[in-house]
Amino acid sequence: DAALWVVVREKLPEEIQARMSEMMTKNSRGTITNEEYTELIAHVEEGNKLTLRKATAMNYLMDRGYKITLDDLKPVDE
Repeated sequence: DAALWVVVREKLPEEIQARMSEMMTKNSRGTITNEEYTELIAHVEEGNKLTLRKATAMNYLMDRGYKITLDDLKPVDE
C-alpha cells in the first residue's frame, strides 16, 4: 500500500508546472511558438497520465478500505 500512497501524492515538478503556466499564457495571447506548443502538449499529456495513475492508485486504496481526504493528496514534504 505504501507504493500506492506515493503515487497518490505525486505531482508534476514545480519547474514543469511553471513552464506550463508560462506557455499557456503565451498560447492565450497567441504568442506561443510551434516548438513551445509542442512542448506544452507533451507536458499536458504527462499531466494527464499522472492524473490517471493517481486515480487508479486511489481506487485501489479505496477498494482496500482506505478513506482518502484532500489532505491525503498533499505531498509528504508540504
